[in-house]
Amino acid sequence: IEQALGRLIDDGAAILFLYGAHPEAMYADTSEQRKAAFFQSYMQAITEVHSRRRAISTNSCISLYPTPEYSSYLFPEAEPSEAQLRLMEILTPILKLDKCDPVKEWQEHRRKLISRANLLKGYSFDSLHLHGGETDLKVRLVREHIWTSAFGTAKNGVDCAFSLPSEELFTSPDWHRAEGRINSTRKTYKDGYAVDEVVLYFHEGRIITAETEGDYELLLKMLDEDEQSRYLGEVAIVSEDNTIANQPMSFKNLLFDENAGCHIAFGTCYPHTIRNGAAITKEELLNAGMNVSKQHIDLIIWSNQLSIDGVTHDGSKFNIMRNGLWSGEFN
Repeated sequence: IEQALGRLIDDGAAILFLYGAHPEAMYADTSEQRKAAFFQSYMQAITEVHSRRRAISTNSCISLYPTPEYSSYLFPEAEPSEAQLRLMEILTPILKLDKCDPVKEWQEHRRKLISRANLLKGYSFDSLHLHGGETDLKVRLVREHIWTSAFGTAKNGVDCAFSLPSEELFTSPDWHRAEGRINSTRKTYKDGYAVDEVVLYFHEGRIITAETEGDYELLLKMLDEDEQSRYLGEVAIVSEDNTIANQPMSFKNLLFDENAGCHIAFGTCYPHTIRNGAAITKEELLNAGMNVSKQHIDLIIWSNQLSIDGVTHDGSKFNIMRNGLWSGEFN
């Protein structure tokens, strides 16, 4: 399957992922062994596809479809048809389907994100300082880093939204250099398992201590997936005045939940967030400060107390975000 999918992409095929199920929607008596076997075979089948997506070699998009199964998972007290209608109602404004011209609305949203990305790029910040609430983290950025969003142009020349919806601007931190702590404020769901209220302490880029109100053994398993799992691969800025952040519910799916607020990810980077990153080897990425790992786990720092300062190479500081919202010229 993997080779066949790779050939289709080589022949110009686009990639469309529609998520409509959830691992926890498996039958209640499904054993952990069968769940693990399913995920292993699934990941093997789509490894090449995800590799091509990360390298943006073709136009692609990931979105969510409100199947009865997924809807019932989110609203177990409702009948499947009622749950599906309820989820559709919630998704309608999030996907801008309540607008007269949704395509035009998404194009304007894309324009605003690109404008902010260009502002961030112009400063060429040396580091970011995320502070407020329970978070106080200083993150050095890789040299020649690129701020990007889920909207862009694939190598085949096609403009696309790599995921819908998307509110984030993200780039790559230098995996050697992060100091401080973060406190996650929404549950993180990965392969049907959840970790909650995660606190991570960083020193010289590495996560040296981890705490959680949830499954501690699961968190350790995530952190110790490989030798690079305890280092950062992404830092993302999300303003909290968007329709997902205003939803009190969790979608139990990071495709949506990561858009609720700023977040960091430990694990692998997105190679296209550095110049020529998609064309260089794993060793070259690591040497450039770009983290490479088997996994990528987002932790959401969702707080109306969160502020972000950009620090230039000469030590000057600029307000990027205040109280969870874009600040100054970024607003």
